[in-house]
Amino acid sequence: MFRIFRPAFGGALGNLYESFVKNVFYDTVEPCIGSVVKVDLVGGIVNHSGIYVGDGEIVEITNIDGAAAVRRVSTTEFINGPGGLLRTGVYIYVACKKDRNGKCVAMGSQDIADRANAAVDRVGTYDLVTNNCHLFTEYCVTGEQPVPPGILLSVENALKRRFVRHDYERLQDIWRSTGIAQ
Repeated sequence: MFRIFRPAFGGALGNLYESFVKNVFYDTVEPCIGSVVKVDLVGGIVNHSGIYVGDGEIVEITNIDGAAAVRRVSTTEFINGPGGLLRTGVYIYVACKKDRNGKCVAMGSQDIADRANAAVDRVGTYDLVTNNCHLFTEYCVTGEQPVPPGILLSVENALKRRFVRHDYERLQDIWRSTGIAQ
């Protein structure tokens, strides 16, 4: 497995380069029920996360006119967002680990999907720090109310605590393309 060489340019251009490499040179990984998925926002500076619940659907919490709406959406809707609001990603990525043979496999389980599905149609007040997509996703993974701020790193740490038990399972970069694009 080769390592991604990231060019000296950063920001959106660097993220575009990394996305190109991951989608051309790496095998895609299919999400399983209860997998954590993400898509780029604002040119890859930040990300939006949700839970894959099967049949091409993802449960997400998103800001719709200041309301934190939990909804089940298609993969296309997940990539584009409500009205295409700030979602600039082209591909959906899934959180993975290595199996005994070194192959990347999606992390997920039915109880994660069940928590996500149970929250569909709930509405609250959206807040970038205290009620966002990453806090919702982390709650689905752990079953416990996470501590703000909700950042993707907290979701990744929750996944590692839950699913990574052996050294061979670790990945330097846990995100792999699903091959699902708009």
